[in-house]
Amino acid sequence: MPCNRQLPPFSSAQSDGWNNECKLNLPYRLPTLSGPLTCQLTDTCTGIQCCVEIKEIGKSIDVFVILDACNYQFAAGIEKLTFNQSLLNYEFGKKESFNLMNVFRVGYSIDDLKGEKQFLVSVDISVCFEANKPCAKSIPILEEIRLPKPLCNLESGFSFPDISLKNFTQSVGLNILDQLPGYAVDLLLEKSGISQFLEEKPCDRMMSPYSPAVNGWNKTCPVDLSLPALTGPLTCHIPDYCTGVECCVDVKPIGRSFHAYIFLDACSNRIKLGIEKFGIDISYLNFEFGAVQHAKLASIITVDYSIYDLFDEKKYMVNMNLSVCLEPGSCDINVEIFNEVYLPKIGCDWNVDFSGISVTDFLKEKGLSLSNQLSNNVISQVLERIGVTEYLESPQCDRHSSTYSPSKNGWKNDCPSSKLDLPALSGSLQCTLKSSCTAVDCCIYVDFLKRSFHVMLDIDMCSRKITLGVEKLKMDLSVLDYTWGVKDSYKLMDTVVMDYSIDNRDDKNIFKVSLNISVRFDPGNSMFDWILLQDTPLPQIPCDWNSGFAVKDFSLTSWMQNVNLPSGQQLSRIMASKLFEQLGIGSLMEENSCQRSGPKYSPAVDGWKKDCPLNVPMTPLKVPATCLIPSHCTGVDCCVDIDLLGRSLHAYIDLDTCNNQFTVGIEKLKLDPVSLIDYKFGTTNHFNLKGAVRVT
Repeated sequence: MPCNRQLPPFSSAQSDGWNNECKLNLPYRLPTLSGPLTCQLTDTCTGIQCCVEIKEIGKSIDVFVILDACNYQFAAGIEKLTFNQSLLNYEFGKKESFNLMNVFRVGYSIDDLKGEKQFLVSVDISVCFEANKPCAKSIPILEEIRLPKPLCNLESGFSFPDISLKNFTQSVGLNILDQLPGYAVDLLLEKSGISQFLEEKPCDRMMSPYSPAVNGWNKTCPVDLSLPALTGPLTCHIPDYCTGVECCVDVKPIGRSFHAYIFLDACSNRIKLGIEKFGIDISYLNFEFGAVQHAKLASIITVDYSIYDLFDEKKYMVNMNLSVCLEPGSCDINVEIFNEVYLPKIGCDWNVDFSGISVTDFLKEKGLSLSNQLSNNVISQVLERIGVTEYLESPQCDRHSSTYSPSKNGWKNDCPSSKLDLPALSGSLQCTLKSSCTAVDCCIYVDFLKRSFHVMLDIDMCSRKITLGVEKLKMDLSVLDYTWGVKDSYKLMDTVVMDYSIDNRDDKNIFKVSLNISVRFDPGNSMFDWILLQDTPLPQIPCDWNSGFAVKDFSLTSWMQNVNLPSGQQLSRIMASKLFEQLGIGSLMEENSCQRSGPKYSPAVDGWKKDCPLNVPMTPLKVPATCLIPSHCTGVDCCVDIDLLGRSLHAYIDLDTCNNQFTVGIEKLKLDPVSLIDYKFGTTNHFNLKGAVRVT
């Protein structure tokens, strides 16, 4: 029976020709339909069904296009002719078509705007009666309309049937104790709904990167890691950059191996994880760190995992468990791969090309160029292909806001120093030199993309770190192991590139800073280049070592309540790290805390160990601390146990009477030597570790 525009689901259509059953707020209004057709946008928001009256044949035809983002499926049809395709192998952005006897033709293109969580869809219908002549009628239904994606994850939202190997073998007349023949394996995988997600060639534990292996591990990471011995039919590999793991597990009853993986990219802040082709590849901004999560490929393979990003420690803490279950409620394999394993972030090579995409080539395919005024949809496609969408700030920076104006020669100068000579800036950018005098914040407008990019560099000697940022992408460098004067780069994919160098070897109180910004849309070619600073001397403002908490009005009690910990309970290592991170002191804590029972502080009497040969009377310590008087007698070095943290803290003061100077330190934070020549003896001074640890 032909469709009828006067009957459901089309009869509820509004004056624009649409029956919109999508409950979400669409990014754009649906276009008003012209001609003899009515359409329905389904409640999934990514399905379209239309009834089109064809007067030439006196009949209506039913046309539909349905995107199932969670199950990676795409379906389209004309009447009873249905076309199905997996989105795993679909070439997004390509114009394609299908037809019914070459008379009714549906043309469509789908682009995946992952960063904006939308599909960009175009659909048109043509009616053609002669082979070598133009079609009698062409009706555009959607022209680059954005449809919102549903929320999906790796545990729910996917339609996998339950599977039982025992029931399956009985149904096909096979013995469950025998190795399944190839045809039966294929049939089982098809029935379980996972065939489309399988890699063409199964992983092989006897081949690279899994072989050779020791205790189930092949490790090319150069850092020593505490890894459990793996038992069972699986082998895992840790790559040379250390922050990833991939495993190959043999499922002997069905004679196939499966590939499971977690890859953490600390440079571009992305996580890629999954089983076979079934997985996610997203930025950290859209990932929930610290939560226990699950990736399931049907009911057969499950990966349970939790990941903590210890930003200040430059490590990830990972838990990972893999199970293989061929019967409901019963698992053949259950292996703990990681149990609170700490994976180090060992640095980034910013000379690597991240995307390798040429925007010029992409636009050329559309009949456009870099000199054209692009539509918003084409801009979204460009940003998606160069891989920056997920990192873009919203709202974007504004060159004309109070952050960057009023300005002179492109600079808003909030630094109190009167000796600064900042180079004049030209072009569509504005920069601010902040009141610290060593922080640069810029807003760069790229007319081609109709948007601005936010770029910043902050040399914070009081926290002993250098922060670089492009939009939401940020990176901290520790001053404690930074090589001064070296030229380096930092970039948002391959698009916005910061080239910089920082040097203070000539004068500890002056930084010579060079900073160049370039915007690139084709590998190796810059569309815009700006020289912001060129060996420009920036003064270091003295630190206030008597400051309070980095977090205003911080309360330990409130923090423990927020993370659901009982008041007074000793913190686990991971929660202690998160507390240090919250206080802004994580990067300044020693990796291995001091040990009162170690040879440096033991043996001690009344809390004191004296290496000084003189008789120096000391008051007994009534706190869980041990202090050392060194052999030169003019210093105190203490190790204090903090039960709540499950670790000790190190603090010291050392007077060098030969060179008339002294220094003070807490953990890694060390005060530059202070001269005793003009020091005001008898005054009380303070040295604080962000207010959390205080030396008076």
